[in-house]
Amino acid sequence: MGYDTKTVRLISGDNSSCPKDTRGSLKDLNYPSMAVKVEATKSFKVEFPRTVTDVGCANATYKAEVINTNSHIKVAVNPDILSFKEEKEKKFFVVTVVGQGLDSVDAPMAAVSLVWSDGIHSVRSPIVAYTDMELD
Repeated sequence: MGYDTKTVRLISGDNSSCPKDTRGSLKDLNYPSMAVKVEATKSFKVEFPRTVTDVGCANATYKAEVINTNSHIKVAVNPDILSFKEEKEKKFFVVTVVGQGLDSVDAPMAAVSLVWSDGIHSVRSPIVAYTDMELD
């Protein structure tokens, strides 16, 4: 992402550093929200790798639901069920966003929500694909 060692250490609060030949992307940051800028009118496929940690009770199972009222993008989650056996256990999943292209005038943005729920607790993550808006 272009950060130097001083900046990485400022952000991390420790002596972290990144190898010089490693180039990351903002989409790879392990944030709950996911956003990607795409080229207008071009098809796209973007994967967001995520790791989550169970901070609740052990023996919890969460099911993913994509709330999508937007016809411009499709979202898939793999796996779409995460089962935790113990507290602080980590699980990995990938969110894949596919679109046929966004119109920079009529539809410069498409947004959906990913909701993980165990039937009692829910965690919602916004997912946004956007392109440059054309201003007349």
